[in-house]
Amino acid sequence: MKLIKRILSTIISSICGGAVCIEIFELNSLGYTSIVDYLSTLLIGVYLTAPFIIIVGIPCSIAIANIMKYITSFKILIELILYLLFGIVGALAVLTLFLLSDGISAFSLFPRILIVTLSCSLPFGLSSILINKLSKKTRLGHN
Repeated sequence: MKLIKRILSTIISSICGGAVCIEIFELNSLGYTSIVDYLSTLLIGVYLTAPFIIIVGIPCSIAIANIMKYITSFKILIELILYLLFGIVGALAVLTLFLLSDGISAFSLFPRILIVTLSCSLPFGLSSILINKLSKKTRLGHN
């Protein structure tokens, strides 16, 4: 069940991050003429963000889940703050990758990278919290 929750959160996060990515990096400068144009461009955004979510986001989510085992109060707030912090760490990781390839000019991309990583990490966290809450309610309803 945990795997299904992570897969659902990854899909939601990829769609949100992809939508922000195509707008932030102006991947469709000609404008959208139809819903098909938007969806095809969104697929490009998802294609760009999903590997980072899988490589960086899922391990961060596992780390957050392990940290949350020891938290007793303000769980949702603390979990969201952790996803925010890990989103910033993810942005720094992506920036480091760009610095290795592009050098100092990659620093100008940091605000855009930060917005995209936060648009991935926060929806991932919110969807994880909601899925956990819904699954607990359905388990209680069946007992």
